[in-house]
Amino acid sequence: MVKKTATATSTLFILDNSLSMAVRDTEEGASRFQAGQQLLDLLLKSQEGDWVSLGTQNGDFEFLAPLTIDVPITRLMLNQIPFAYTGTNFLKSFQTLLKNFEEGHRPSQIVLVSDGEPIPSMTEEDRQKLMKILDDLDIPLYTIGVGSLEGGMIPDVDKKSIPDFKLLEEMAESGKGNFYRIGDTGLIDLSETIQSNFIGKKTEGSLERVVRRLSPYFYLLAALLLLFALRLNPR
Repeated sequence: MVKKTATATSTLFILDNSLSMAVRDTEEGASRFQAGQQLLDLLLKSQEGDWVSLGTQNGDFEFLAPLTIDVPITRLMLNQIPFAYTGTNFLKSFQTLLKNFEEGHRPSQIVLVSDGEPIPSMTEEDRQKLMKILDDLDIPLYTIGVGSLEGGMIPDVDKKSIPDFKLLEEMAESGKGNFYRIGDTGLIDLSETIQSNFIGKKTEGSLERVVRRLSPYFYLLAALLLLFALRLNPR
């Protein structure tokens, strides 16, 4: 078991930037990578004032933004992530993460956006080792699958990519978190659902959500009524 350290609430956001994420098989016609960027940007925006960090996952894990409360800079870095022309080595990535956590800061929760497609050489033994690492980490892991069930062709590569959502579900279960999929609902609704499970976050009820979304229109209506009243009663 990895030893826990007392830290403020923080979230590590990870975006899979492997080659298969270039496939354009989302409902909006965007690539898996672009859809993942859009969702993580919404989630980061909601973390203003909180501690966040950002990393990528492909052949290995790499930190792009260390622990910070500078969310705008982290969002900027998110939108500048390049593609890595490799497959996704989930086991090696989380072995690297485990080493990082043993040497320094442990986040309160991890959010991973990926199509779940592992490198072809991943064995059942590798899969079990990965699940044990996630269980030992004792950090809630929220996995977010992206891509269609049928899959699609990788641009400029004569190879079809089919997401492995089952792997992502197993990872979330071992990580004591939840699995979500981009496309099951709109990005805004999905980001709010994920946020409601974050440690230290207050769950927003349906009525609160409706009121918050409609409040700008209420202000506009009030301004129009005021202008109308002034026209009827000029001084």
